[in-house]
Amino acid sequence: MKPFLRCTLLLLFLPSFNGFAKAQGGCGTDYGCVVSFSLSPGEVMGDGSHYASATIIADLAPNEHGQWTASLTESGGPGFICANGTAVYAQLNGCHVTGSAATIYFFAYNGSGSPVSLPIKAQDDTTRDTGISQTLVVDPMPTSFLTRMGRVPATHVRVNPLA
Repeated sequence: MKPFLRCTLLLLFLPSFNGFAKAQGGCGTDYGCVVSFSLSPGEVMGDGSHYASATIIADLAPNEHGQWTASLTESGGPGFICANGTAVYAQLNGCHVTGSAATIYFFAYNGSGSPVSLPIKAQDDTTRDTGISQTLVVDPMPTSFLTRMGRVPATHVRVNPLA
């Protein structure tokens, strides 16, 4: 009878260990967190028409009901397009999505003459999720491209033309 009792107790308490493991992994029971952030390629031409594709996956909290905002919290980061959600430009920039994965395309302009590294930090909950960071390297636009456009190379980087 003792083995049966032990198995029953184990089955009763096993689901509670899942929540414990989640909290140990950085997510809480009342907030979600980003668990994966892939970016490819890691380097793009800075003409605003070359894109890097990102997939951001979050471990969602039950109170998020399958909807969350993939917050992009680094200032000075690249421009972005939400592939499977709605863009949010407010106190925080990001994509509001349904489901645990967000697909985002990043772009930037660079007329500085040398490559520039732009930080991108993805978070679910901006106050409690430590997030995951990536860096997008933006190569300068070729001088021939700028000449065709009738522009003189700029000495700065314009990262988000919508802001």
